[in-house]
Amino acid sequence: MDSVKWPMLFVCLCFRVTQTEASSWKVKVPSSVKGLPGSCVFIPCSFNYPDTDIRITEFLGMWFIAGGSSIIYHPDESKMIKEFQGRTELLGDVRQKNCSLKIDPLKSSDSGPFFFRIEMKGYDNGSYTEQTSITMMNAPVNVNVEHKSDVTEGEAVPLSCSCDAHPPASYQWHDETGAKLHDGNVYKLPNVSRHTGALFCTAINDIGQRKSNPVLLNVLYMPEIKTVSSCSSEAHMVKCVCIAESRPVSMIHFVLPDRVLPRVKVEQHGTVTIGTLHAEFGSSCVVLCVANNTLGNANITLSLPVNSTMQNLYIVIASGAAGILVTVLIAVSVFKKCKGKSANAQTRHIVPEKTDKDVALPHCSATKRKEKRYEDVHSADIFDNDHVYGNMETDCGDAIYANM
Repeated sequence: MDSVKWPMLFVCLCFRVTQTEASSWKVKVPSSVKGLPGSCVFIPCSFNYPDTDIRITEFLGMWFIAGGSSIIYHPDESKMIKEFQGRTELLGDVRQKNCSLKIDPLKSSDSGPFFFRIEMKGYDNGSYTEQTSITMMNAPVNVNVEHKSDVTEGEAVPLSCSCDAHPPASYQWHDETGAKLHDGNVYKLPNVSRHTGALFCTAINDIGQRKSNPVLLNVLYMPEIKTVSSCSSEAHMVKCVCIAESRPVSMIHFVLPDRVLPRVKVEQHGTVTIGTLHAEFGSSCVVLCVANNTLGNANITLSLPVNSTMQNLYIVIASGAAGILVTVLIAVSVFKKCKGKSANAQTRHIVPEKTDKDVALPHCSATKRKEKRYEDVHSADIFDNDHVYGNMETDCGDAIYANM
């Protein structure tokens, strides 16, 4: 008999313990739910309270912000805080111990935590200590790139990208053309130069993506003097212009071997510095332009133009010499031409001198002509004979000029 009583007692105790556990003040809610701002979120909830024989005529379920008395849901909307009015709804039936809540639309500020309270008219009221929060699911926002404010040309520069996003974002780096440079939230830019363009970071998660603002590094570099720098004449003065590019901007000086020239006019145009000097340089042939900033200096030697007065004198002398040379060349040419004509004239106009003496003419001996009859002469013989006038002596003429 005793062996039968002990199991029965154990069953009874277990039943009573279980019944007591099921009838206590408890609520079942998740510690956190995920929600996307702009959409709706559902918070599942169920509660319990100790059993009672009292007939409960009225149930009032409410939701509060933890740590205060701000109501986010109440059947009487006027008792709710303004930020949640018109956005919350109790989906469950509290008479059936269902306290599920809907928030629509969800705002980024609706993170909680929240708790549920039940009031039962004629019985008891209870606020449950278990709380629930909303983890916001959002595309990346506040994408920010951190870097040094000033960098020196030639150094390696690390850049770091961060954002607010849930789920967490991954990162990509691109240049100003959109070309991808790197994956990861940290990018090390090697050998930065003054010509390095804008960069930006893109944060990406399952909800969306967003770019940072373009990042343009402030690259510092020593002066570089432009080759267009030069000196020119202006009236009785010389004007020298020296152009340098640098960051930070340069100071420009004009230097002679024995002194630094004063009164240099300096203009700044962004990274470009223009130094202008009007001065008399005397006998100097060159002047040195020096540009310097906190990172270093550069210089260039500028040739000075010849003094305008001396330049005019040189021009006059050169012009005179050229004129004399041309005159001499013309005279020589004319002289040679005249001399040639005179010699030709003498050759063509030689005449015999007149003399009182009688010129003895040479004696030409007569030659008997051999008569031929007409019929004995053939025309072909005329053309075959080299000396048509064969009966004439060719040395008579020579004798005439022999006496001259």
